[in-house]
Amino acid sequence: MVLGTVAVGVVDRVHDTGQPRLVPSRHGCRLDGGGMPFVYSDGTPRTHHVTSHLAIEVDEQAGMAVSRSYVTVLQALPELPLQPIAGSRYHDRFERRNGRWCFLERRVRINLVGDVSHHLRQAAAL
Repeated sequence: MVLGTVAVGVVDRVHDTGQPRLVPSRHGCRLDGGGMPFVYSDGTPRTHHVTSHLAIEVDEQAGMAVSRSYVTVLQALPELPLQPIAGSRYHDRFERRNGRWCFLERRVRINLVGDVSHHLRQAAAL
């Protein structure tokens, strides 16, 4: 399961980790398989993604960089107390192009999944 979205054109490639694929759409990327997030009256899925333990390795000579981080997804609604709903790891690759760093790839590994029934439509239908 992949939670969240990636803006079109920001990531050049999404690596298949054996989890549902992200496919491009005009609003970013969406989950292939129907696990679209609910959007509430404030226009958001009422989630917050906290990135921590960021480690970056830069090879200036090659113009390449990699990073690893942990992500905790929190959700709160009037009827749902603040709680973590997922824990993931990101493995990202970057490349310097014409003097600017570009995002090449994000590998997402979901390690922990809690109650996502208020976040993903597919989960709510189960």
